[in-house]
Amino acid sequence: MKKTILCAMLLAIASNSFCQQIKPTQSLIQEDYLTKSKKQKTIAWVLLGGGAAFIIAGAIIPEGELTDRYSLPYGTEEHKNDGIKSAFFITGGISALGSIPLFIISGRNKRKGMTTTVSFNNQRVAFPQQNAFVSRTQPTLTLKIEL
Repeated sequence: MKKTILCAMLLAIASNSFCQQIKPTQSLIQEDYLTKSKKQKTIAWVLLGGGAAFIIAGAIIPEGELTDRYSLPYGTEEHKNDGIKSAFFITGGISALGSIPLFIISGRNKRKGMTTTVSFNNQRVAFPQQNAFVSRTQPTLTLKIEL
């Protein structure tokens, strides 16, 4: 019975102890956040500029020949290039609207990058020595990330 309890306790302690990680998580530092922010902002500007170009191209495309005339109360007409024009407008609008979240995320990453600090400190640590604990200073590297 004692062996079973001892084995169970040993297994419980071993499973809760700190072990080597299978996939080590690497924390981002200030340069990483700022680089990520710059890339996201560039992509956002490209999307916004491309969307504006598509909208302008949709406005410049000529209407083309008249293909149908509806006798609805408001009298609508359908031209040959209406499908192409509307596709350019819709694509441009979606592209321009898609740039907004990227601008927001870019600003958030820039703020994180600006608040991330790395510093060296001396921390007091209790070390066991013979039958007592002795307080000593140990140099530490501190990485502070504001979330």
